[in-house]
Amino acid sequence: LVLEWSGGVLDCLSIAVKAGLGNTKIPKLQVTGEGEEMEVEVSDNPYDATPVDASNAPIIVTLSLVGGHFVVDASHEEESCATCQLSVAMDTKGRTCGILKEGTGSIPGSQYQKALMLTSDVAKSVFNRMEQNIVDSDNMIL
Repeated sequence: LVLEWSGGVLDCLSIAVKAGLGNTKIPKLQVTGEGEEMEVEVSDNPYDATPVDASNAPIIVTLSLVGGHFVVDASHEEESCATCQLSVAMDTKGRTCGILKEGTGSIPGSQYQKALMLTSDVAKSVFNRMEQNIVDSDNMIL
């Protein structure tokens, strides 16, 4: 459920997808029989499952170019002043997985590297925060 799109909906959705995949477990399956008699049995034991490895799933960080400066997590007002936006997908190793540029403005070549470095710093911070939240939730006493 997305309640508001200010601040980068791609960013929020990528974090939600990564968190959701990180919490997903695939139940153990067993195939019995042969030919048309084959049946798939799904384990009823919730602990008999394999977790999905989402540790290196990328997240998206969107930068808005306002007056020659990049703004992270821009508000509606800041977005309306931006000449363009750059959404960069980065994995946990700091590798760029994809780039989407929106808007009519351009990004000078000299600022492109600066944008990628800023994106890398923001992504590292988000990954660290997500990891800390996972550790905190694992240590919760119910």
